[in-house]
Amino acid sequence: NLAKKLGFEFDEENVAAAIRGYLKNTSGLKDNVFYFEEDMSGYGWILPCSENTLNVGFGIHNSSNSLQYLFNGFLEEKVRVFSHRLDFTEKPKGASLRIGLKKKDLCRDRVVLIGENIDCVYDLTGDSIGPAMESGIIAGEVIAQSKPPYDVQQLKEYESMVKGKIGK
Repeated sequence: NLAKKLGFEFDEENVAAAIRGYLKNTSGLKDNVFYFEEDMSGYGWILPCSENTLNVGFGIHNSSNSLQYLFNGFLEEKVRVFSHRLDFTEKPKGASLRIGLKKKDLCRDRVVLIGENIDCVYDLTGDSIGPAMESGIIAGEVIAQSKPPYDVQQLKEYESMVKGKIGK
């Protein structure tokens, strides 16, 4: 990615994996549902997207079991209650997620990293859209208050603001 090409380093230990797909909401579920593995190595979610669709998925971090195995078990044991037929609208997709908020180097001269480039996926819930948008808003505020040449000394405020708001 561009951040790596610019010389930013990433901690490979802060990587999780998740798989998700979309099913028909045959039970009329209206509330978000989350399940957590007893050892907290993984979690599943069932989220109503619309009246007729559920976003279902499973994420893991440091699990000795395969993601596909855990996802299949989650579908059979938990999801089937809310969607009797496990007919996905398309094949479920997996992705790696950088989690836990990058500890250092969120900016350099004239460069501010935001979103998944700062590992802002919450490891407990997998939420990434909210923190990514928040990091973009903070970056915009800091850049608007800075003056050319936008050096790292000015942009460091972004780092402390992100760690204060997102890193909690």
